[in-house]
Amino acid sequence: MTHLLRPINDNFSLKSLFYFRNVRDFVWKHKDQIKFFNSIHSYSQMILLPWGFTTDPPPGFDQLQYLADAGNEALYATHGTRYQVGCVPCLLYLSSGQSMDWALGVAGIPYSLGMELRDTGKFGHLLPTDQIIPTAEEVWAFHEVAAHIVMSEFSQ
Repeated sequence: MTHLLRPINDNFSLKSLFYFRNVRDFVWKHKDQIKFFNSIHSYSQMILLPWGFTTDPPPGFDQLQYLADAGNEALYATHGTRYQVGCVPCLLYLSSGQSMDWALGVAGIPYSLGMELRDTGKFGHLLPTDQIIPTAEEVWAFHEVAAHIVMSEFSQ
């Protein structure tokens, strides 16, 4: 059975299918309580907004953009790392099957986005150990701001 867990290519393995199914099932079960969804990956230093399959803006785009920009400012203030903010095809290419698209479009989670963490390609998926803690600190700063925005909108 271990042959089923070997990567098919650099970006995919069957193990990923089990992970994504579990995430999908959890999010679907709690979709009425979840207001924020972030699919985190490496690498490219980007904050990605829906949709992946079109450049047309999703519902609530202005709020998504505000959260992404405010979080990005906090991220930058932490260690001076610059991230780009924009829709998937605006920064990369058209891409269907994005989990953030599903989270927003199907599950109805209003703040659904994705992040590509450090770096911009020099090290790729093999980030040096001395960059791991700073990356975590930046992402924490981003999520602190995101949490305040989401809580101010949805807390009663």
